[in-house]
Amino acid sequence: MCTDEIDIELDDDFDYEWRKDYFESSQESFNDNIVETGFNFDINVPNQIVRFFNDRQKEQHYQNLQPVSKNDKFDWVVKKSKIATLKLNLKIPYTEMYNEANSLLSEFIIHRNKYEEGHKGWKSLVLHGSGKHYTLGADQYDDAPDYHWTDICDKCPITYDFIKNSLFIDSFERVRFMLLEPNGFICPHKDDDEHRLQTFNIALNHPEDCIMGMENYGIVPWKEGDVRMMNISVKHSVWNRSNKNRIHLIVHGGPSKKIYEQKFNKMVIDSYESLYDSIN
Repeated sequence: MCTDEIDIELDDDFDYEWRKDYFESSQESFNDNIVETGFNFDINVPNQIVRFFNDRQKEQHYQNLQPVSKNDKFDWVVKKSKIATLKLNLKIPYTEMYNEANSLLSEFIIHRNKYEEGHKGWKSLVLHGSGKHYTLGADQYDDAPDYHWTDICDKCPITYDFIKNSLFIDSFERVRFMLLEPNGFICPHKDDDEHRLQTFNIALNHPEDCIMGMENYGIVPWKEGDVRMMNISVKHSVWNRSNKNRIHLIVHGGPSKKIYEQKFNKMVIDSYESLYDSIN
């Protein structure tokens, strides 16, 4: 297990100037830039959030869905379907998982604070990674330990069992609880350049007044208990306008053994076909 207290340093070669430049104006007041919108914006919300969510009202999350290709269905869904999220046909013990995460709030630390992006109330706690407080990828630290299951797993056995036995994956990278506090927001950003479905985002809860927008894809129709594969190359933002914590579970990984791959691929294909049938 990793030591509880660490001195986190960013790699000197890491290029985050584009992040800093992009968010330089994020702390501007909304006072002089009233935007007509269906959302009830707080006057202290940064302009970046206002503009981003105002633009999302013009879009639909699912648009021009195509039937799944007859050839190489899985690859088509993941790489060529051109959707931003796919809700998987999975039922999960989300209430119990939320209660486990909620009992660990004192363990969470601020996420991505070194990047000067202007986020508010965004925190994380690691179940699988370099350590419980290594919330970024290992390449963002000097001499980060190898990925492993942290001692946090001992405190959330239901969550750990779900991750290990219900997602049909056996090769794990980072697995983290992600917390967005009341009135908090995650500024618009993207996490990858490859346009495909990849990361699992699992809503242990999702307050009614919390919204997630994705550029060109409108508002994600989250409900608590949803398990979604995400295209994190799409710029996205979250704003928790409620008085409740929003806690999601983010899982990076995939199947490496044939038995897992077959079940995983079938789940993804079936989930897309269910989505297509529900909309068309």
